[in-house]
Amino acid sequence: KSACDSLSDRLGLLYLSLADTWLRKGQPQQAEQYLEKIVQCFPGTRQAEAAQVRLSYLKGETTWQADFKKQ
Repeated sequence: KSACDSLSDRLGLLYLSLADTWLRKGQPQQAEQYLEKIVQCFPGTRQAEAAQVRLSYLKGETTWQADFKKQ
């Protein structure tokens, strides 16, 4: 079980890396495919959470807002 979990973590990280590479190359549609695959294949993992944040950003959804007003 430990070996399989380790492989799943590594595969999730590889998919995240591929998605980031596509984003740097200006191909968000390609990146989106890998990000969605991570969310589907590895639910509940750190990789899935990171992928969901990136997907939200790509789709123009905001996951949080920062208030930079001076008080």
